[in-house]
Amino acid sequence: MKGVYWIPHVPHTEVPRYYQMADVLVTPSIGPEAFCLVNVEGMATDLPVVSVKTGGIPEVLEDGVSGVLVTKVYLIKRLANACIDLFDDPQRMRELGLVARMHVETYYRWELVAKRFHNVYQQLMRQTTINATG
Repeated sequence: MKGVYWIPHVPHTEVPRYYQMADVLVTPSIGPEAFCLVNVEGMATDLPVVSVKTGGIPEVLEDGVSGVLVTKVYLIKRLANACIDLFDDPQRMRELGLVARMHVETYYRWELVAKRFHNVYQQLMRQTTINATG
């Protein structure tokens, strides 16, 4: 049976299990989200994501490729329609989820993120050393 279930706070260790029970992740953010880690977490578990074109969300989620992005104009109707379209096309929903997971594995694995941060810190340290001695 399809339905919407509102889940109260879940301990962090239980979050992956809840993602795996879901068919789609909807994040109706209306503020200027910087990154929206919840989208990446959902994508990592093969979930197609329906979200909003705001802040950094479009940098993570590609509309029609790894999920669905809607504009803030008529947000409620657009979110509902995007979800209905996905539920009416289970194959597309699966494909978006698989592409989403591949995207996360390619760009957001912790090893890759740590390496990028390490490189940034190394660069900052070199610049600081040059500025201090120059």
